[in-house]
Amino acid sequence: MVMEKTKCMFCGSSSNPVAISENGYQGLKCHMCNLIYISPKPSPEQIQELYSNDHAVLYADAQFQFEKFKRTEASRTLSKIIKYRKSGSLLELGPGGGSFLMEARK
Repeated sequence: MVMEKTKCMFCGSSSNPVAISENGYQGLKCHMCNLIYISPKPSPEQIQELYSNDHAVLYADAQFQFEKFKRTEASRTLSKIIKYRKSGSLLELGPGGGSFLMEARK
């Protein structure tokens, strides 16, 4: 399987020193915006395999178990952020089940 080399998905830069290595994957740090992302990008088959093991399934289930609590916490966090920034873009790293992003979109 060939993995696709990628540029920074946030700003499109291609100068990327390795910031972290884990389980055969490299997290590259963008020199322009400091985003850390995986490159080369895993194929759809590799992603499917990563998420089909028992640990990943249990973790995914846990993400949705406390949905109401997570959305309440997200709302509290967003009320703190809005004191300093009324509008603009927001980047969430490691979004889990997406509760924070769903609240931010409101």
